[in-house]
Amino acid sequence: MSQTQSGHSTLAVFGVLLFNFACYFNIGVPLAVLPAHVAHDMGLGSVMAGVVIGAQSLATLLSRTLAGHLCDSRGSKYSVVWGLVALTGSGIAMSIATHASSTATIIAWLLTGRAMLGVAESLVTTGTMTWAIRMVEPSRAATAISWNGVTSYGGIALGAPAGAAACAYWGVDALGWLAWLPGLICLMLVRGKPAVAPLGGHGVPLSQVLLRVLPLGCGLALATMGFGAVASFISLRYLAAHWPHAALALSVFGGCFVFVRVILASTISRFGGFHVARYALPVEALGLACVGFAPSPAVALIGVAVAGAGFSLIFPALAIEVTKRLPESNRGTALGVFGLFFDLALGITGPVGGLLASQAGYPLVYYVVAASALVATALVVALGRSASDTTAPTPSRRA
Repeated sequence: MSQTQSGHSTLAVFGVLLFNFACYFNIGVPLAVLPAHVAHDMGLGSVMAGVVIGAQSLATLLSRTLAGHLCDSRGSKYSVVWGLVALTGSGIAMSIATHASSTATIIAWLLTGRAMLGVAESLVTTGTMTWAIRMVEPSRAATAISWNGVTSYGGIALGAPAGAAACAYWGVDALGWLAWLPGLICLMLVRGKPAVAPLGGHGVPLSQVLLRVLPLGCGLALATMGFGAVASFISLRYLAAHWPHAALALSVFGGCFVFVRVILASTISRFGGFHVARYALPVEALGLACVGFAPSPAVALIGVAVAGAGFSLIFPALAIEVTKRLPESNRGTALGVFGLFFDLALGITGPVGGLLASQAGYPLVYYVVAASALVATALVVALGRSASDTTAPTPSRRA
């Protein structure tokens, strides 16, 4: 069994990333079912469906800096444990919602559960990411971030069809117990994991962290809108076009995402984050435009596959550039702030995408997010050139 420079086996690293997988499995469970259930079964429309889905991202957005601070001050394991508590609680809230009678009560418990799931996401994924980075040598930091993403979207890819299948057999009530069980199991497993102590010391103030992360965060936000459109509206896109198997589209997106992460994660260390992102972003844009244009479910599947492949490397490519801008003692806070932009994009895409869809149809949503990915491409190219100019040696002058 291979050992990292820090003395931790690769198996031990993946043992920590298992908790991130469980969190994103829970996130994937309702994705193929909940938007259509709120919009059509409950008769509340696409805007309310976007609000319910987006509530999770808003909660994650508001708790990202807390997660980063906990990782830097109390340790990554502390953050993960409390994240798993919130994860279990979100499943319990979902169970209560599916057994409630009035529409107002159902929505209240759904929003509560989605908010707790959002808090769980920020605490667990920031915790496991910083935990894994500390367990490997510095040259493999980008790979550790990529592995964290593999477990994220692998969880979504398995959770979405699991949620759809459970609802098909047992009804929407099945979403509740399918959501709280993984968190409870992981709470029992995490107790035996050795913690990695925080580095301590005086770090950069939060305001300075935000300023240093802001340009890269904007690029991430523009790119993430495409994922937000797939997560929130692909099932409704299929429903509006009378296509079957919307859960398959989510699985294809997640599957292609994971495949590219596994195969090409090392390219970030070899070529640099900016170089990888500038080629990945146009690929994502092409796939999203294909989903909007799609005249058939087969073409839509090709589109989500290409979009998933393009989006796959963007977060780790830009995140590794973020870590270069701040000291190691601020790594948790830096990654937490960077994740804010991911959550902000998802929180905006839900309600805004729902409004666009209600006025002009779901294809327009995908054309808009494809354009945002192209804007992100231009931004990343400019940042990469600026970074190259900054690090380039000053030419010597002859006397």
